[in-house]
Amino acid sequence: VYTSDERGRRRGRSRIVVFLQNESGQTVARTVSEQDGYYSFGGLAPGVYRAVVEEAQMRKLGMTATPEKQEVRLLRRLEGDVVGGVNFCLRAVEAKEKGAECP
Repeated sequence: VYTSDERGRRRGRSRIVVFLQNESGQTVARTVSEQDGYYSFGGLAPGVYRAVVEEAQMRKLGMTATPEKQEVRLLRRLEGDVVGGVNFCLRAVEAKEKGAECP
């Protein structure tokens, strides 16, 4: 989870709530991002999930997350599965309205 400045430099955002939802849209896990924006979930069964940033928190902060949600596929492996690259760019609502893009 990160913000990006006008030069495209990324900066991790801490304390951002991220949910993991099953294919039915039910929340099955919740976590909070670390200082560098990193977040993780543990103890999940193989399957297809969606990662989403908490909407209520985004409204309170006056921000939006791009993308709004991301699909996550966990495979059945003896040692478990690690999925990377599930990133969210946060930006102020005003910036989005002005057409500012996340890199």
